[in-house]
Amino acid sequence: MRFTLPNKNLLIVTWLLLMALTLASMYWGKASSGSQEVLGLSWVGLVLAVTVIKARQILYVYLNLRQSTGGWRAFFMAFLLAVCLGIGLTYAVPPFN
Repeated sequence: MRFTLPNKNLLIVTWLLLMALTLASMYWGKASSGSQEVLGLSWVGLVLAVTVIKARQILYVYLNLRQSTGGWRAFFMAFLLAVCLGIGLTYAVPPFN
């Protein structure tokens, strides 16, 4: 099996996309507000969706998962979605008092 590495332009565009998505998730997650208020579930879902997009880009471009078989891609995406779903569900469940 012959693998091709991503070209320089793809790496740069991916890096710019990752930086833009990082800034967006920081803004939506209110990272710099200094406030202790809790984010709503819809905002957490939005930040987690951005996280999935970022992780997918890292896996597919920088770790070159796009060149692997469909089974590996499906496994990593299922694992990624399961982790984000677990985080979202943990956030959605009210704390026990």
